[in-house]
Amino acid sequence: MAIDDNAEYQGLFGYNKGTIRNIGVEGEEIQLSKIAGVIVGFNEGTIESCYNKVNIVSDELDTIGGIVGKTQGGTINRCYNSGNLRCNTSTKFGSACGIVGSNVGR
Repeated sequence: MAIDDNAEYQGLFGYNKGTIRNIGVEGEEIQLSKIAGVIVGFNEGTIESCYNKVNIVSDELDTIGGIVGKTQGGTINRCYNSGNLRCNTSTKFGSACGIVGSNVGR
């Protein structure tokens, strides 16, 4: 999987308003930045029964998640992340978490 590092929302799916179900990502390591998750960069829909087993590295931390970078009013059910998150920056603040980097209510 290759990620366009110029994209605003990065992931297997950049932006989700529908339903994503039964997807798993496995591999060695992936480089992410900006608003990014391995499955979805920005989520306003539903994500169910998905997993990530890829290690994530970020040199430019903004909002990074193992499954979703940022969700706003979306739903995430029965998902897991077993990849490690490593942020190599001390100059920019952001958020990084195993499932969702940032959750914003409606």
